[in-house]
Parts: sequence; structure tokens; C-alpha cells
Amino acid sequence: MNRVSIRQARPADVEAIVDLAARTWRAAYGEILREETIDAALAEWYTPEGTREAIESEEVGYFVAIDGEVVGYVSGHAGDTTARLGAIYVAPDRWGGGIGTRLLERFEGYCRDRGCEQIEFEVLADNDIGQSFYRARGYGPVETQAVDLFEETVREKVFRGEIDG
Repeated sequence: MNRVSIRQARPADVEAIVDLAARTWRAAYGEILREETIDAALAEWYTPEGTREAIESEEVGYFVAIDGEVVGYVSGHAGDTTARLGAIYVAPDRWGGGIGTRLLERFEGYCRDRGCEQIEFEVLADNDIGQSFYRARGYGPVETQAVDLFEETVREKVFRGEIDG
């Protein structure tokens, strides 16, 4: 694990991020979401062009975990006082090794440097692994809502937490 480094994402990372997104979405949500929903989300949210734009945007904090290759990533936006975590994923064969925590800490630092006091994001209500990860790091649910995710109605929990300063 100590070989893993966290750095700002680069355009050269796009292919690896798109591939990692497909693997992690299937592993994390394969028993929660319909396959058509996963396919639609990947097709809309993880195009090479869109991923490159996000990496190159000054409005997005986008970081990767590297261990010879991209083994995780985190992205989101810093707002005035509240940041929005968009995504954090780690290669399924690396779950539980601390990479997700390091990515989250890097994103928290990015947000803190921009004056944010808290981070907010959504987690699928049936994603017990994701909820456990965030709860263990001081985040908690503040609201539950039903949303339409590519023609599949799902429940998600809005999580929020303070950024330690």
C-alpha cells in the first residue's frame, strides 16, 4: 500500500479511469442496479471526452491513485462553503487497503484549500459497503430520496460531513 501515490489526474489517465469506472461500477452495483442502468450511466458519465474535460477543468478536483497503474480516482467540485463529491472508486481487487481513504483525504484537502467547510454527496441506499466507508470517516446521511437513474427508480441517501481543519 505504501507504493500507492495520489496525484492530480492527467489527460493521459483518461483511458485507465474509464476502464476502472466500468470495472468498479459492475463490482459495486451489479447486485443493486439493472445492467441496463449501469451501461447507461457509464455511457453518459464516463465517455473519454467527458472524462478528459473534467480532468482539464479548473472547476473540478480530479485525483488518481497510482500503483504502477491507476488503481483509484476521486473527483468533485468545491463550492462556496460546501463541496460536492462526484465520484470515488478503487479497483475492486484493492478494496479494503486504504486507497479510498487516501483519495478521500486528498479531496478533503483540495476542498479545505478552497474554503469549503463540508462535503456532500449521494450514496445508493442499498450500497452498504459505500455507506460503511463514509460513516467510518465521519460522514452521515441527512436525507433519503427516490431518484430516477436512467429509467430505474432507486433510493439514495444524501451524506454530509464537516471537513476537519
